[in-house]
Amino acid sequence: AIVSDDIFACHGDLFAAPYLLEQFEDSGSVVLRGTAEIEASVASIAQPVILSGHSHQPRTVSLPSGRLLVNPGSVGLPAYTMETPVAYGMEAGSPHARYAVLSRLQHGWQVEHVQLLYDWEHAADIARAHQRPDWAQWLASGRAR
Repeated sequence: AIVSDDIFACHGDLFAAPYLLEQFEDSGSVVLRGTAEIEASVASIAQPVILSGHSHQPRTVSLPSGRLLVNPGSVGLPAYTMETPVAYGMEAGSPHARYAVLSRLQHGWQVEHVQLLYDWEHAADIARAHQRPDWAQWLASGRAR
């Protein structure tokens, strides 16, 4: 984790739940975790801005406590599947590379989620060359299924 006075940055798997901002249901669908669950997960963090990853899902969540949580998404893998404890897929919906820009303004933080074009077909070709058709699909489409 990287810590400053205002920002706590971590991969996102430091918490009791598999993901800080998302949860998967028994059906395999992925949904935003409840506010109380997210608040409980970050209760020991003092900084007002928390940057996390792990789920590869670009998302900004404002909590009633005034805290801001940001997941920039993934620069290199917009989708993936997992099989345990249930089968589910994380998917951004398009193959763009993603990152976020945070700017401190006079009355708070501005978050810009950026989606970039890049040669994702080339990246998918490399995955295919390494016998990873699953990665090729995820890279070329941003879809897990």
